[in-house]
Amino acid sequence: MSLKKWLAGLCLVSSLGCATVNINTKDDGYKNSLYVSAGPQHYSIEKSEREGQEDIKRLIFNSPVEEAWIYYEKDGKNVWQECGEGEEREKVRCAVNISDFEGADKVVSYHFHPYDEHSPISETFSEMDLVNYLMLAYAAYKNGFNGRFEEKIMTPSGIYTLNIDHEVAEKFDWNDLKKLLEDKLYLLMQDRTKIVICSKLKEFCSEYEDMEFREIAKKFAQKMSIPGVLEINFEPYN
Repeated sequence: MSLKKWLAGLCLVSSLGCATVNINTKDDGYKNSLYVSAGPQHYSIEKSEREGQEDIKRLIFNSPVEEAWIYYEKDGKNVWQECGEGEEREKVRCAVNISDFEGADKVVSYHFHPYDEHSPISETFSEMDLVNYLMLAYAAYKNGFNGRFEEKIMTPSGIYTLNIDHEVAEKFDWNDLKKLLEDKLYLLMQDRTKIVICSKLKEFCSEYEDMEFREIAKKFAQKMSIPGVLEINFEPYN
């Protein structure tokens, strides 16, 4: 299937229904902590964004599958709404009702990539990660959300932040944006493969030779950005 047909066949993640698996990595040693819940029921927890990030850092090294949340600040409350469906080793979808965070001051879609000692692929984000975020953001903006809607992808080394603002959503319709993305998604797939190869055979990869992974991740994020349309950054953990 061509990339163009694959893109055309995508639908809003908020309308997807997915099969689930029986996984629960809730750690009772951490009261009120975020956890992986791959059953049919979703949960929400009130805690700060920083505290939620610390929970996710633990899950990165303990969970066999990905998980997703919507974090939002509304009416003086900081809420983490678990939204993951179809949780797998390298894939998760966020199924959420946009109305849940109507009137929020801040909204961030979160998911993490489990640590894989055999491959650095978990240190990058995928073409599906990018497309899923853009569909969520477009759904939010088209339903009247005027704040900043970001995606944060937490990896073993740091956090990727993806941002497309409502002005871009107003300027481009979804089909226009898909056309802008086609070449970028192809480049993304190529670079993810290249990073895996270069991690094993750096002597054959002059582009990444003598670079620490945090530098490679920053360069990867910059290459995937679209000036004036899509901003992508990477920040390593302290």
